[in-house]
Amino acid sequence: MVPITATTDDLELDALIVGSGFGGVYQLKRLRDRGFNVKLVEAGSDFGGVWCVIKQVSLATPLLTMLAYPGCRVDIPVPLYEFSDPELWTDWTWQQKFPGSTELRSYFEYVAKKWDLRKDTIFNSMVSSATWHETSARWHIRTSNGDVFKTQFFLPNTGFAAKRHIPDWKGIDTFKATFIHPSYWSKEEPDLKGKKIAVIGTGSTGIQLAQALAPLASEFYLFQRTPNMCNPMGQEDCTGGKDPTNDRYALYAGRKDSYGGVDFNFLPKATFEDNEEERKQTYESLWAEGDFHYWLAGYHDTLFSDLANTEAYNFWKAKEKFAPEIKPHAFGCKRVSLENGFYELFDKPNVHLIDVKDDPIEEITSTGIKTAKESFDLDFVVCATGYDAITGGIIDMNISGEKGVKLNEKWRDGVKTYLGLSVSSFPNM
Repeated sequence: MVPITATTDDLELDALIVGSGFGGVYQLKRLRDRGFNVKLVEAGSDFGGVWCVIKQVSLATPLLTMLAYPGCRVDIPVPLYEFSDPELWTDWTWQQKFPGSTELRSYFEYVAKKWDLRKDTIFNSMVSSATWHETSARWHIRTSNGDVFKTQFFLPNTGFAAKRHIPDWKGIDTFKATFIHPSYWSKEEPDLKGKKIAVIGTGSTGIQLAQALAPLASEFYLFQRTPNMCNPMGQEDCTGGKDPTNDRYALYAGRKDSYGGVDFNFLPKATFEDNEEERKQTYESLWAEGDFHYWLAGYHDTLFSDLANTEAYNFWKAKEKFAPEIKPHAFGCKRVSLENGFYELFDKPNVHLIDVKDDPIEEITSTGIKTAKESFDLDFVVCATGYDAITGGIIDMNISGEKGVKLNEKWRDGVKTYLGLSVSSFPNM
């Protein structure tokens, strides 16, 4: 289906929203309901933000998606990972507790129909410049397809994954097989069965890719800088009476008081108020629960006391045979990833872990990856090295505020905002 796009006959707006993920879509709904004249522009070709499809660059270029790589899914369970509008509850049923990218795209299509979003959305359109005009007190915003919007409010909802990060290793362009960032995964699934595959990176994306690709590969290599302190996901199908979306009102009310914005909270006692056996029982119970319970539903001092944190790490270390003896950083102070059989992969003879702190990547060759100690011949390399998560998407829009000050100059020495929502010298943004 080719998504319907809004027309741009009326370019005078109260607000222009950039990005059609959860934030942008919700702003469009709320502002329209309050009578504002508002449009949304989206670089992709449908709703969903990081879950949506990117425009086809040319006939010779395969259609690319943002988050559609094998194993890609959320790490927040439904219904916490959905809109809280009761209008959307009646006709939608989730298939899994932790939905994958395909189900997320279907959900956004459902939301777009229920909220009638397409009439005010322009797809396949990237902001090329946004300039504040002091005389009219309005933003003048140009897009890649020639539209010019004049608007009182400029509302970027570009998220954290609008701009990917790929290290500048020597020789990437010489590799004769496939070298790809996971956000560029082809909609036409490549045939990887029996191939020599490498994944670089062990963040949440690297973990998910490893779980999906290692069983396909003849040889699988995972290049790791920092061990990921994964917790078990606890995936479930939402069938046979296991629908987790019952009693949403109570769930949504409770998450406002939760440390992590979820439907559970820390225990009302400190780690060493329990004896050793009681602590073990508590940790085992949290571990069996899955999800983020071991991270965010344990003793209330876990993230605030080094001794308590080490106690939690030691239990985790005993669960995972690849855990470092000495914790590389405080447990839970870096976002925890959720896994489904990740550690069991390393019981297989074709799965190999390369520690790039001990054996760093020196270059990409025509046939694979060369480290300081070894060379690896490969058919397929996935560079799961993350995103320019703070400034990438918003800086790329070429934003100029009061007196012509550029946002990239304003943030040259670091990002400074008010409450993470506004920037001085950039009114109504």
